Amino acid sequence: MATKVGTFVKIKIATKFMVGELSQSMASVVNLIDISSKASGRASNFEYGRLAETLSVSSIGTTDASESAENWKDAQAAQVAGTKVAVTISEYDSDGVLVPGAIIISSSTVLIGNVSQENPDNEKLTFSLELTFDGEVTVGTNA
Repeated sequence: MATKVGTFVKIKIATKFMVGELSQSMASVVNLIDISSKASGRASNFEYGRLAETLSVSSIGTTDASESAENWKDAQAAQVAGTKVAVTISEYDSDGVLVPGAIIISSSTVLIGNVSQENPDNEKLTFSLELTFDGEVTVGTNA
């Protein structure tokens, strides 16, 4: 059983799951608050502020171009409507089953900041999403 690390994403919009090959990256950014004063001299002092986590997912698609187009439409409709969606990223085997013990990243609410469609020559139609987590992100392992 071959495994693919980080090559599948499941995105649920309303009651529909979209599964596809992808490239993905996740960023965590914390605002740093400058609490320096004249008393601290030339040295700067900082405290942690709010945490913002984003996820870039690209090349979501299937071998069926019409299904990929419908998934893109659903993602765009959710973005236009301001619908928060759920996302799960983990390691899946070649049959699409979660691999036990693999890291799983999930959130019950993300906002879709960007939806882009890719139409390469002689390749399948795919699309990409920029997601911003609303609230806490859960990082764990598959059972």
